[in-house]
Amino acid sequence: MALSFLTYSKKEQAPLWIRYREGKIDAKLRTQLTIETDRLVKGQIVKHRVKNSDNAKQKDVVRNKNKALDSLQIKMNEMQMTVQTALNNRDGSEIVNKEWIKSVISPDKDSDLLTTHIERFLTYKKSNVKERSYKLYSQIRKIINAYEEETNRAYLIRGVDLNFSDDFREWMQVKKGYSINSTRIHIGVLMQVLKFASKRGVSVSNNIDLFREGLKKKKTLNVYLSFEEVNRIAKLEGLCNDEDVARDWLVISCYTAQRVSDMFKFSKEAISKDGEWITVQQTKNDTSAKILVPIMPQTREILNKYNGEFPPVFEVNNYNTYLRNVKRVCKRAGLTQSVKTLGSKGKETSSEVIDKQKWEVIGSHIGRRSFATNFYGKVPTALIMSVTGHLTESSFLLYIDRERLIDRGNFMKILIKASE
Repeated sequence: MALSFLTYSKKEQAPLWIRYREGKIDAKLRTQLTIETDRLVKGQIVKHRVKNSDNAKQKDVVRNKNKALDSLQIKMNEMQMTVQTALNNRDGSEIVNKEWIKSVISPDKDSDLLTTHIERFLTYKKSNVKERSYKLYSQIRKIINAYEEETNRAYLIRGVDLNFSDDFREWMQVKKGYSINSTRIHIGVLMQVLKFASKRGVSVSNNIDLFREGLKKKKTLNVYLSFEEVNRIAKLEGLCNDEDVARDWLVISCYTAQRVSDMFKFSKEAISKDGEWITVQQTKNDTSAKILVPIMPQTREILNKYNGEFPPVFEVNNYNTYLRNVKRVCKRAGLTQSVKTLGSKGKETSSEVIDKQKWEVIGSHIGRRSFATNFYGKVPTALIMSVTGHLTESSFLLYIDRERLIDRGNFMKILIKASE
């Protein structure tokens, strides 16, 4: 790997070219710097020599020319260091050519803007991450644009420091009502943008890793359905067709622990030959191995109801129609008790604990949370995780209800038996 300078012109003042060569790569760019043609030899500046015969005036001319060469040398060194840093920090996807060198040493006028680097980050990520992850990353663009509009400023990337982070975090949580967990996620993406730029030779804050200081991930107030409540829902009568289908899917979710998006992909073909398992490729972990979900009696009863098939999915607004009908079913099942949940009492306040009726807070993950919570402490955690798809026990424990961690009445018996 070699960086060098050269000239092509035979004119008295020749433009300096910077050149990068490595293997088959040979990238050259004409710079704005110029040099006397005979003063660059094998990429090195050669100064003028003072002759003994020179008079004082001639010696001053030589000294001035050499000062100009010294100044040029400094500029060449700075340019070389800039390109070398960018070369050292580039990733395998970047192609080093004339345009790449130009973007490093002669960036466009908007290149210092934070929004410019967000766009570069997103462009890179679009072809390198899953669509689901890209959508999450893309939210930072919308949030930063809203922040700049409200503060009436266009932020430079070099100005995104701890003070910026503090103000931005306060704006997100206090003025926009983002929860601590959401704020933590978006600040994390902003940190990735800065590190992405830094690897490409851009000067950024030295305190990036402190941006999320104090934003510890908090366990949300998870609501789940007990076995008794699921059974009550399963036995409901007098439902309309949409409610009946939604109810059946809800019961299935509570005994298969799958996300709604994955559950709606269930098919007869995914059932094993012995009829005991469903093979699932989870959307969130689509690069991991497929998992096997046991078909429990409650699921089998619903399969029998549909002649061995899973319930139909809704043709219009599948997800929203399902969730709307699930809430209706839960309300009819009498899930009207007050529960604690995170919410906002006004647009100008951040998330806080509020009371709502249980049916109102039923969401898309209710089945997964119910499965994980109901079986925790009764079935080995590793087995539960093999069905939910959680990769670490710490992430799994954040998912369950903290009030039903273990059968307390049987806790002492378990301890005594384990100590024998």
